[in-house]
Amino acid sequence: MEGNQRKDIIERQSKEEDSEEYDGSELSEFVKNINKLLKATEVCGQILRNRVGSLERHSLELIYEEALIVLLKLLNLVLKTSELLKEEAVRMIRKTLDISPDMSDEKITRLVKRAYLDLNYSIILGVLNRASFSLGSARCREIYIKVTEDKVTPAARLVQEIIELQFEKKLDIKKIKLLHNEFSQNPICDHVLKYVILRHCYMHDIGYKYRQQLASTLDIPMQVQRKLAIASKQ
Repeated sequence: MEGNQRKDIIERQSKEEDSEEYDGSELSEFVKNINKLLKATEVCGQILRNRVGSLERHSLELIYEEALIVLLKLLNLVLKTSELLKEEAVRMIRKTLDISPDMSDEKITRLVKRAYLDLNYSIILGVLNRASFSLGSARCREIYIKVTEDKVTPAARLVQEIIELQFEKKLDIKKIKLLHNEFSQNPICDHVLKYVILRHCYMHDIGYKYRQQLASTLDIPMQVQRKLAIASKQ
C-alpha cells in the first residue's frame, strides 16, 4: 500500500512537471553549441595529427591544451546541470516501483544514489573518452605528455592514460600504480581509472602476469580478472 502511494506521488509530480510550459529552443541551442564545440575539438585533433611535423612545438602544445581545457570545462558544466539527472532519477524510481512496489524507502534511497553515481560516471567517461579519441595520437605523444606535466590535473592524467591505452596499447603497470596512489583521496578518479583499465583488459588479452599485477595494484578481485580473461578470448 505504501509502495503504491509513493508511486502515485512520483507520477503526480512527474505529470505536473511535464504539464509546465517549456520552450525547448534554449535546450536545442545548447545542444547545437555542444556539437559545434565537439566538432571544433575534432578539428584540433586533425591539426595535431596532420601538422605534427610542420607546426612549431609550442603551437601544437597550445592547440592540445586549449582543446582539452574546453572539453573539461564542458564536463564541469554538464555535471553541474542536475536537472536532467534529477529527471532520470525520477524515471528510475518509477520503474523500480513498477517492478517492486513494496520496496522499502531505505532500499529505494540506495538504488537512487547508485543510479545517480552511475550517471555521473557515464558523463565523466563519455567526455574523457571523447577528449582522448578526438585529440589522441601516437605521433603526438610528446605533446600531450608535456601538456599533462604542466597542467597536473587528475582529468588531464586520465586523458593521457586513455590515449596511451587506445593509440599505443601501452599498459604501464608502474604508471598505473602511481595514478592509483595519486587518486587514493579522489574516489571518483580512482573509479574511472579502474574502469578504463578493466575495459582495456576486456578488449585485449594482456596475459596472466599482467592480470595478476593489475589485480594487486588496483585491488581488483581476481574473479573479475578471470571473467575478463575468458571474455577477451571469446
